[in-house]
Amino acid sequence: MTGRADMSMSDTSSMSIGENCVLRAPGRTALDLTNAQIRALFRLDENAAIEGTIQMAGAVIHGTLALHGEMSHPEHRSLVGGSAMTVEGDVYLNGLRTTGGVVNFRSAAPGSLSANRAQLHNPDGYSLRLSQAVVKGPVRLIDGFTSAGLAALNRTTIEGRLHFTRGSFTCPAPSPSNEHGHAVEAISATVRGSIDLGWKAVSPSVDFTDATTTFLADDPAKWPERFTIAGLTCDRFEKPQGAQPKQIWDQAAMCAWLSRQAVFDSGPYEHAARVFRQHGYTSEAEQILMAQRRQARKVGRSTAMRHRRHIRDHRLRIPAITRIADARRAAPSRRRLA
Repeated sequence: MTGRADMSMSDTSSMSIGENCVLRAPGRTALDLTNAQIRALFRLDENAAIEGTIQMAGAVIHGTLALHGEMSHPEHRSLVGGSAMTVEGDVYLNGLRTTGGVVNFRSAAPGSLSANRAQLHNPDGYSLRLSQAVVKGPVRLIDGFTSAGLAALNRTTIEGRLHFTRGSFTCPAPSPSNEHGHAVEAISATVRGSIDLGWKAVSPSVDFTDATTTFLADDPAKWPERFTIAGLTCDRFEKPQGAQPKQIWDQAAMCAWLSRQAVFDSGPYEHAARVFRQHGYTSEAEQILMAQRRQARKVGRSTAMRHRRHIRDHRLRIPAITRIADARRAAPSRRRLA
């Protein structure tokens, strides 16, 4: 099918884009379901393709949303415009392949979201946007999930668990919509279940500022080169799902991880020490606080040295600038004497 299919404000029992079907409207809206109601299922078959955008803003799906096929050539860089939509069932993106645009569920309200083996490729912007969504179940970006671009979960509320198990998250470079070049952002996210960071790969940076969860399952050695965790809070630490057994309450690994923050912040040290102490690891908590003080002094010395170098360079520049200005003022006098 070529051109726009307008089904906005429609009321249908179910809808399926079947095997080998192709909707073609490159750079435009291919299927408009704005404010539509679908009583049961919407499905994009794994062997179907859409060139263009599906507009689903404000739509209500009383059953399941399943997008498994291939999507490309979006309008305004949005492949799925699902802002403020409601899905009473679950959202399945298993095996979905996208190129050049974002799968946008900003401010949406799905039952849960699973994206096993999905490959979302939009290195110049968002790959997946769940910001300000309210998810009634878990979010699973797992088992071969690949994101090239920014996966954003800012101010998202997830009633279940947030899984990154065996997923890959990369961002090749900053962009106007991702000026810090993060691969994952979960700023001020609230996860009622837990956050499992058993990712396969993540680069170059992530931002979990002010995120809140019950327990954090991670391996400190597998965080990316740069990360921001100011205000990140949890009740306890665990190992990622499927990871090899290892010591969880390892204050040396915790201190090494905290020292690698992109910008030093004392809060994560204090929070980690409090969690260790609450679980009976008093001596380890004291060692974390001592590491905090050492890192603070180290950062303070580094800042002071940069300040002194700045003052020295400024003082060296002033005489040079003065000599240049004097020479320029003297030049006309020499010409008049000549």
